[in-house]
Amino acid sequence: MLYKDQERQQQQDKIREKEKEILKIMNDTNQQTNQVMVKLDAQGNKINQIEDNFIENGNNLNKTQWMLRNIKSFGGQIKGLFTKPKVEEKQQKQEQIQIQNKTQTQNQNQNQNLQHQKKDDFLNQLENELNTLQQNQKLIGQTIDQQNSQLNKINSKADKQTQQLNKQNNDIKKIIK
Repeated sequence: MLYKDQERQQQQDKIREKEKEILKIMNDTNQQTNQVMVKLDAQGNKINQIEDNFIENGNNLNKTQWMLRNIKSFGGQIKGLFTKPKVEEKQQKQEQIQIQNKTQTQNQNQNQNLQHQKKDDFLNQLENELNTLQQNQKLIGQTIDQQNSQLNKINSKADKQTQQLNKQNNDIKKIIK
């Protein structure tokens, strides 16, 4: 009987050790996920800055095109008196940034709430950690999808601006000749 109690105690001790190991691995994974989220946020900020620069460049190209049209002919000069250069709207981009910030704030609040909760037993700890990891992975996926979309828009704008620059260069060459 004493031997069975000792054996049962050893098995319970092994189970507790395994539980601790699993929690440590999950905690490490959660920390790594949080680091990835911070890097994605920084990358997102850089992408937003690049996109803002492209918007500004596009507006400058539109203004230059407007000026070139006004220089080309007397009719263009008269038309220029009654028109303004086209300006690209930033509202849609700002809405995207607000959605991204709201999602990130919500996720940060959820993470803070989870960190402050006291976990009574192993199964509750395991469940909470898995839910957190799942949410973080979903957020990372959403952020990557959003950044891919932004990069596609940036590539499209870069192509359009390259075409505008080539056209403007040709127009300038014609004016100079």
